[in-house]
Amino acid sequence: MGYNQPYRDDENSSRTPLSADATFTGEWTYCAHHNTVMAACKADVAGTLYMEFGSTGSGAAESTLTYTIPAGINQVHRLAVTRPYYRVKYTNGSTGQTTFDLQTMFGDFGILSAPLNLSLNQYSDAITVRAVSSEIDIAAGRFGGFQYFDKFGTNPDIDSGPEDIWEGGGLYTGFPTDQARTLEIFSSSTNDDEGGTGAEKIIVFGLDSNWEEAQEEFTLDGTSTVTSTSTWWRVNRAIVTQSNNGANTTFNDGNITIRHATTGNVLVFLTAGYNQTRQLVYTVPAGKTLYATQAFVSILKSNNSVGRMLLWYRPFGGTPRLVREFSVSNSDSFNVTIPGGVPLTEKTDVSLRCQSVTSTNTEINGFLEGVLVDNT
Repeated sequence: MGYNQPYRDDENSSRTPLSADATFTGEWTYCAHHNTVMAACKADVAGTLYMEFGSTGSGAAESTLTYTIPAGINQVHRLAVTRPYYRVKYTNGSTGQTTFDLQTMFGDFGILSAPLNLSLNQYSDAITVRAVSSEIDIAAGRFGGFQYFDKFGTNPDIDSGPEDIWEGGGLYTGFPTDQARTLEIFSSSTNDDEGGTGAEKIIVFGLDSNWEEAQEEFTLDGTSTVTSTSTWWRVNRAIVTQSNNGANTTFNDGNITIRHATTGNVLVFLTAGYNQTRQLVYTVPAGKTLYATQAFVSILKSNNSVGRMLLWYRPFGGTPRLVREFSVSNSDSFNVTIPGGVPLTEKTDVSLRCQSVTSTNTEINGFLEGVLVDNT
């Protein structure tokens, strides 16, 4: 066999499905006469791939590169040979596999590339050149582990302050720290009811008892309270999904309130006629980090007022911290791009607050953009 002639390493390849939590461990193979090693892996259950190098061909590895392998996704990884010996390990997830294909090749392989329509994740080996912006790719779901973030809100009537930028007015009450609780949902109008002329169903997006992203759809019962079966720490957004007896041609007729049972803490106040929450308050889900990259705040043009604004966050278990302090007026909005973004870790609360205004009945609007990234 000539040097760098590609060949399949049978000792580090397998098509035998693994049981739950089982590990396949290959054999140490002398590879010093090759430039690169490539491992391709696909399984119907998520697992972890380890590409290991050593100097002696026995004992523990001296260098290990670790890759998460999503279920049903073919992963290919190419590495330069850095030590004389190589082996592969693969640990299966908590469910037994029905299909498993792990192949190892030695040779002199070129750099991997990816087609423009391929969905990439944080473990993909690729030099990616695209004709469109990365923001569009993220929004289109082509980068696994990355999610475009957009949160907007309004407070239509600030008289003095401090008030947060949400429709409920005053300081936001939806950041409790004691425990997750069931939700109570009701409207101020009897028309927001199944078969009614207003909103019939509403979907809630928030954080469950484990601080993980969750969603649940509820059928409204007018002014009567509908109670969730599960418990929630936070509600980040709510959207009406059905209205006007299924014709879907109208908006919520009344103000819809979503609150924690027993405490009465209001997490959502959805103003009549919008079908969508407008509150610039948010909590980062477990297992993710939010990189806040842009903020915009304005005062309604007809308001002759100046507002002193605070963008703040509260890390989990910590105290509130200031990100930015600035002023806005009806002739001077605030728009800032933050290079690299402000990193907000999992379970962090973030809010835009108006500390004070110079005129009553001031309406302030704003949005916050960024990227949510899966922690690895």
